Amino acid sequence: VRPLLELQMRWSRLPAMDELLIERVWPEGDVPQRGARTRRARADRASAAGTSGREGSGGGCHVFLYFFEGRMVHEGLGALLAYRLTRLQPLTITSTATDQGVSLSSPSALDLDDSAWRSLLTPDGLLDDLVVCMNTSVLVRRQFRDIARVAGLIVTGYPGQRTPVRQLQASSEMFFQVLQEFDSDNLLLDQARREVLEAQLEFGRLHTALERASAARLTVIELDRLSPLAFPIWAETLRATQVSSEKWSDMVQRMVVRLEESASQSDPALRSDRTQQRRPSETEPIATTSETATPVATRAS
Repeated sequence: VRPLLELQMRWSRLPAMDELLIERVWPEGDVPQRGARTRRARADRASAAGTSGREGSGGGCHVFLYFFEGRMVHEGLGALLAYRLTRLQPLTITSTATDQGVSLSSPSALDLDDSAWRSLLTPDGLLDDLVVCMNTSVLVRRQFRDIARVAGLIVTGYPGQRTPVRQLQASSEMFFQVLQEFDSDNLLLDQARREVLEAQLEFGRLHTALERASAARLTVIELDRLSPLAFPIWAETLRATQVSSEKWSDMVQRMVVRLEESASQSDPALRSDRTQQRRPSETEPIATTSETATPVATRAS
């Protein structure tokens, strides 16, 4: 773990307790140039690493936010941030969540300043935005089915006579539509909404996480390659957004090799160790391989 943390500090930084780290990884050759100072700093980093500094992440702009609040909270945060971003301008956003943080990916540049990030991270209007972005009506309908069964509105069957599942679904759907249209403040509907927000969306933890993030120091770092913290989130993104004839493990291994080469080039000791490990023996044949599979990416909004 320690070598990875040291590499994270060299390429990016480790977030402090009162800090929210945001890493923006640009596609190859598309890193924006913001003045001579930024260009000089980027060139110095690439020179120190011994590379051109353009080991990309595989197309599009990727933004990684590290909340460290757990996967369930991050899933809600990812959907919320993606929804709020699409309100600012027409965008295609794909959100991915892991235990460490959230990834927001888009074919367009996600180039926001501190004030824009703080407006996205505000807890104001959280409930209304969640209802829209998480499609909670479907979740409420599903939860209402269990509440209607406990309340006695629908009967699962008598001994020896089980009611078909399709009939139970139709009955609960009928009650839900009638109550929503003619008695929207019904206590059973309120119970279903509360259980969805608390149990499935973890509304309380979401609100606390946004309060903590909005009060934290924001540190936005532009990178030309994936950092050690960003790599597992990027790997999870492949599962959700890639349709390919290649194995997921093969695609991840290719990126591991690229990042290891970048790390070894920035550390002479690691480079010498890797050279010795990869040097083939005199009697060992050298195999050559060629990749023929072409991944086809699909957009998810």
